Amino acid sequence: MPLPGILHTDAPYYYRGAQPGESQEDYATRLANNLEQLILREDPDTIAAFFAEPLMGVGGVLLPPKTYFEKIQAVLAKYDVLLIDDEVITGFGRTGEIWGAQAFGMQPNTVTARRRCRRLTCRSAPSSCRNSSTSR
Repeated sequence: MPLPGILHTDAPYYYRGAQPGESQEDYATRLANNLEQLILREDPDTIAAFFAEPLMGVGGVLLPPKTYFEKIQAVLAKYDVLLIDDEVITGFGRTGEIWGAQAFGMQPNTVTARRRCRRLTCRSAPSSCRNSSTSR
């Protein structure tokens, strides 16, 4: 959904976005270059943050191409743009690490996360759960 003031860059979907014969690393370089051109076109002083999921959960589980976050983070650092890690899908151990960012080499400035706690799944995060039938 387009919102005023919100910009979108290329999605790191290698299968659909790579050019014929383009390696994952070359694809990641192209996406980083495109991001840098977008930042420059808009004026770096007007870009506050870049939101990213460690892996895309829309339409399946889509892994970023090799070196993607390394290259994206270099562009963001160059223009002092924050990296905000969206861990709604990948957080709390779903990738084998506490945060999905750890599994993909992200070094975010901040993290957004959500954990829905149900009575049967509270064992994985007991300090965040409370059984309403026994609480006072």
